[in-house]
Amino acid sequence: MQEEVKRPPLYYFEEVEEKRARERELLASGISQFLSRKVRLPLNR
Repeated sequence: MQEEVKRPPLYYFEEVEEKRARERELLASGISQFLSRKVRLPLNR
């Protein structure tokens, strides 16, 4: 029986978290831009 769980090294998790954080930032800025554009359009008429 093998009970030893092979875990990826910590730096792997840090890299993944960094990527996720960057993606989240991009997504958030994209959404806010999209929303502000949506809000601005009716005001321009």
